[in-house]
Amino acid sequence: MCAVCQFGKATRKAWQTKSKNRRAMIQTVTAPGQCVSVDKIESRVVGFVAQLKGRLTKGRYRVVTVFVDHFSRLGYVHLQKDSTSAETLKAKQAFELYARERGVNIQHYHCAW
Repeated sequence: MCAVCQFGKATRKAWQTKSKNRRAMIQTVTAPGQCVSVDKIESRVVGFVAQLKGRLTKGRYRVVTVFVDHFSRLGYVHLQKDSTSAETLKAKQAFELYARERGVNIQHYHCAW
């Protein structure tokens, strides 16, 4: 058998396997705010800072943080100039205010940073 045929018939093994106990860790959400997913997206192409009037600005948005409530599907997108922890905390506080105004009390955040 040639090397190409051997390569084609070879089966790949996963280098990482999921445990069977992982299903037990998944919890169903029964109320708004019980679990909120958070993700941060960074773009190489910067966007302009919105401006209605006044002097032109050199500020640019580079990062966006996205919040989505699992139960109510309440979503919030916060534009950031950089990905520092201070900017991220401002995004979190802005989302919590946004959610509170809509009657959603945040209990748990879920992210994969």
